[in-house]
Amino acid sequence: MDNPKLFAVAGNPALTSKSPLMFRRAFDAASMNAVYIRLAMRDAGQTAQTIRELGISGATIASPFRGEIIPFLDKLDKGARKTGAANIVVNDGGSLTGYNTEYENTSATPTANGGATRGGIGGKAEDAARLLTENAQAFRIFTGHEAPLREMEKALHEEDRPRPHKICVIGFMGAGKSSIGPAVAVKLSIPHVDVDASIEKKTGRTIGQIFTESGEEVFRRHEKSEIEDILGLSRCVVAAGGGSVLDGESAKSMKDSCLVVWLFAGLNETRRRIGSDSSRPLALGRKTLGELFTGRIPVYARTCHLVVKTDEASIDEVAERIVYESDKAFGG
Repeated sequence: MDNPKLFAVAGNPALTSKSPLMFRRAFDAASMNAVYIRLAMRDAGQTAQTIRELGISGATIASPFRGEIIPFLDKLDKGARKTGAANIVVNDGGSLTGYNTEYENTSATPTANGGATRGGIGGKAEDAARLLTENAQAFRIFTGHEAPLREMEKALHEEDRPRPHKICVIGFMGAGKSSIGPAVAVKLSIPHVDVDASIEKKTGRTIGQIFTESGEEVFRRHEKSEIEDILGLSRCVVAAGGGSVLDGESAKSMKDSCLVVWLFAGLNETRRRIGSDSSRPLALGRKTLGELFTGRIPVYARTCHLVVKTDEASIDEVAERIVYESDKAFGG
């Protein structure tokens, strides 16, 4: 079973962050089974809650949450106490410790060739040097090892986000895919396609009937075929089924051709939302819901470009956050 460690950057906006690319290269260089995701959060409280609920081992904290997150942490290092801000958070079994590495930094910033850049270089070069420094320090705190600077620096010139001609929302049952997807489509004035609804229309059967009469394997074949057809469309918002990412080919196709947004609601909220809804075939075995929920987390993490939390938020608020993130990353 794939069980990677999860790490993240949390911010508002978050989609513009280069940190996932830098950590992906660092994890590959260190042969670590780990995933680094972007958390598009409403506020610092939601950020701390999401870190705990997803079991994220460590997170870099971006603006505007560095000062705001302090009250939600359990422990602080010297830098975080002195400055009243944390740019790195480590999660130890739900206990969150905040670090401020900028407090210890000198004006010299390390580079991949072992030299240093100093204040006064200005502009994008200075921003890139600071980002490299911060992420290298985060890697050391997260793993206990020195960062592979040369590999991380290469990521400064890479992109991992397809332009959002198509947006695909994924997530566990009850996360809000079927309601938030159409709301995003309305805001962007583009079509919306629901994979499950399309399957039901083509087969003349409900998803529950397909599972009961033909089994999950048959449903997954329908689902894979439908996703292939939908991803051929030029511009749309796609609401994918909760288990659609279990097929590796479908997950890769979605990530390569869509801006993939993982809609996340915590387990307790998920239990409340799905209730006794018999139209959700995999939810009927309630004793296994927690295991199913936890088991899906690594798959959603590997597939998404962005995580948006749907607890305690209206459909319009979540849709607006997705559009805001897209506009910030690619322009309105």
